Amino acid sequence: MKKVLSLLLVSLCLMAPVAPVALLSGCATTKAEAKVYFTIKDSWILTKSAYTQWSERVVLGKVSQEKSDRIDADWNHYRMVMQSAITLSRKDWSAPASDNLIVVQNELIKLITEFSR
Repeated sequence: MKKVLSLLLVSLCLMAPVAPVALLSGCATTKAEAKVYFTIKDSWILTKSAYTQWSERVVLGKVSQEKSDRIDADWNHYRMVMQSAITLSRKDWSAPASDNLIVVQNELIKLITEFSR
């Protein structure tokens, strides 16, 4: 019993200098956040969806040949980068997307959005 009381007293003494600092700081709580990362599969689904919508506009004749050729070239470049990302991840589609893949994807989607106006 004496040992428990002495441990309690020691722990209170150790916490005493910390308590006023915590009270003065407003006891700001931190929000637990899950780490979100973009997978190779996410990249493929998003980019394939944008390209499919673009292709539908091309088939309907709403796009000039010059714009279509430019998007096709960027699409082929994206596919090449995607294939290397899949190879490097050992065909694990749930692996995080590389920065290079995300950059190429964003460029393609930005171009599709720009040309769709």
